[in-house]
Amino acid sequence: MRIHFSKAWLVLLLSGLFAAAVALLSHKYVGLYLSQKPTPGATAGNPRQNVLGSNDPEALLAEANHLAWLFNWPEGEPLYARAEELFKEKGDKRDEIYARVGRIRAQSCGATWQPSPPIPLRSSCPEQPWPTLG
Repeated sequence: MRIHFSKAWLVLLLSGLFAAAVALLSHKYVGLYLSQKPTPGATAGNPRQNVLGSNDPEALLAEANHLAWLFNWPEGEPLYARAEELFKEKGDKRDEIYARVGRIRAQSCGATWQPSPPIPLRSSCPEQPWPTLG
């Protein structure tokens, strides 16, 4: 026995199933978001100020990388430097080098690049006639 559906009914059925799946998933994630408890010790205000006083090198590095992605390298430079110090104290060589490279790159992004003046090519080459084919 075969059941025949018109294309309109099939589209309506599939879109209803899709809408139900989206509603169930979004309800799950909204519920998870609303059930989160505030982090103890977190203060309101500027989160960057909270990170600057932190002794957590991973948090400093994450915030510095965030600023770098926003092309705000000068703001990230002190965070990279502090993270580098903390990783050195911790003995984490890999992340210390990662923070150092970030700091160096942040310092270089503040520098201005001045191109050298163009060199005239004609004056540097001796004047020679074209060779003739014999």
